[in-house]
Amino acid sequence: MESSILELEAHIELIVEFPDESSLKKDTEKLIASINRDLKDFEIKAFLCDKYDSCSCYIMISSGAGGIDASDWAEMLLKMYINYCEKKGFKVNILSESFGSTAGIKSLMFFFLKKT
Repeated sequence: MESSILELEAHIELIVEFPDESSLKKDTEKLIASINRDLKDFEIKAFLCDKYDSCSCYIMISSGAGGIDASDWAEMLLKMYINYCEKKGFKVNILSESFGSTAGIKSLMFFFLKKT
């Protein structure tokens, strides 16, 4: 983050010196967007670490009364959550699960925590 901010400062200095350089402005906008993404990721990881988070996050998925389609969608949703958690470096533990009669899941509860 620190090196990105220093790079941004250099870009701003160059823009002040060469205000008509459009490619420099585009590169600076891309750098700002990248810094914003990194800050959001850092914020999530900071809130979900031992120093700021005393509990894990519990999530319950329930298909409700939608039949096979709802059970199938609940399973897809679970896969999306698990992929997201693993991509962000969290460990997923499934606490309870109930499968649909034909496909998917009726209900499931899991929690995730930061990998150590």
